[in-house]
Amino acid sequence: MTRHAILATTLLAGCASKPLRCEFPLWVSVMPDIEADDECRRLGTNRHDDGSFIKDTTVLRGCAPQDRIITNGEEWVGGHELKHHVDRNCK
Repeated sequence: MTRHAILATTLLAGCASKPLRCEFPLWVSVMPDIEADDECRRLGTNRHDDGSFIKDTTVLRGCAPQDRIITNGEEWVGGHELKHHVDRNCK
């Protein structure tokens, strides 16, 4: 098997393990950093993705509570929070 065929087989095998279709409702709120931080903390966000506690001095740019994304509007923040919902809802 050629190197390209092995790569293609590996990529296709990875795709086969994902669902073909996944849908879920989602409300997105875009706001300035400080408002996103306040809203995420109000909704109980208190840990980073790795499980460590968020410091009082950390500015949260977004979070992914149930059925909602709160973001400061930066593409990477919204995408990161969307990934949490995909992981939760599309298993």
